[in-house]
Amino acid sequence: MLFGLVMLVVIAVIGLWPLPVPYPIPEPEQVVAMQLRLPWGQPTEKFEIPSKQFASFFAALRPYHRDHHPATWAIHGELDLTLQTGSHFGIWLFQTGDEEGAFAAGPSWEKRTYYRGGTDQGIKDAILAARGP
Repeated sequence: MLFGLVMLVVIAVIGLWPLPVPYPIPEPEQVVAMQLRLPWGQPTEKFEIPSKQFASFFAALRPYHRDHHPATWAIHGELDLTLQTGSHFGIWLFQTGDEEGAFAAGPSWEKRTYYRGGTDQGIKDAILAARGP
């Protein structure tokens, strides 16, 4: 009887323990270059984001949590990050139409994880600020 009770407590604790985020967003100091691609125009716009804007861009995505049931949203833009290690990391920014923002992140489109975070308007504002006048 006691064993069964202990097992229920262990299962409950494990079930409530937050799982690690599979592909967390890199910290700004880990990024050496960031390119933003906007699929809005013809041809598609691509430009480099200045390093002084890395932190504010990432702040627009925070706080974030994993989205286990993502919807199909329109893409705001795509970020290609070059990290200090020389590897690349992608962040795909979505337009939700909701208060909360959404994005996917990972080393590739095939290995992405979906997140909800920041606000939809905050992400849009970060894109417009990075794009410039």
